[in-house]
Amino acid sequence: MALESIWMHAPDASIFDAKDARRSLSDFWRDRPTVFYFLRHFGCPLCKEQIRLIQQNLEGFMQRGVQVVAIGQGTGSQAGQFCEKWGVDFECLGDPDRESYRAYEIARGGWWGVLFKSLLSHPIRSIRLLLDGDRAGLRLEATDVLQLPGLAIVEAGGVVRARHVAHTSEDMPAPEEVFAMLDELRLDLVAGRTKRSRIESGEPDAFAKVSLGASAPV
Repeated sequence: MALESIWMHAPDASIFDAKDARRSLSDFWRDRPTVFYFLRHFGCPLCKEQIRLIQQNLEGFMQRGVQVVAIGQGTGSQAGQFCEKWGVDFECLGDPDRESYRAYEIARGGWWGVLFKSLLSHPIRSIRLLLDGDRAGLRLEATDVLQLPGLAIVEAGGVVRARHVAHTSEDMPAPEEVFAMLDELRLDLVAGRTKRSRIESGEPDAFAKVSLGASAPV
């Protein structure tokens, strides 16, 4: 579940808010560091657990000056209804075409990683989770049950500093791990701003070639 430290220009993508108005990811990371949580789908019981856990730890993100945005498969209004149903106070956005998932290379899985591995490892818990799934969410037109979750930490101004691409449906970092990474990045804030200003001036050609999964340039 480890977060991967990376350094790359943040991809932009179109998503939709609770009023089904088109937004861009850059609307969020332009002026403020943002943690994007990519949910599996709105029928996923693990996603319900995930957003509840984020809500319980929301104060920790706020204390660090970081906003949280959850993205799910579906329209913006469906995303808003999902998050309102479970009582969360952070932004929830819809991505019916999974444009943002592809931009951040959040993977699709197979039935082994999505279902069978968990069933064999934790059968009782897995069955309980399956029974707790939201059937209405599963029936949404945009739902791809093989979509895996993920996470990206984007520095203000549009630099991805950390990312997690899940390999199974349960493979997501705990809030404590996200906080540890945010605290580590905070120590590098001045250097990050310096390098970002160099990027914007077009100085470091090597930086422009960095892709997802690559190490930060020295």
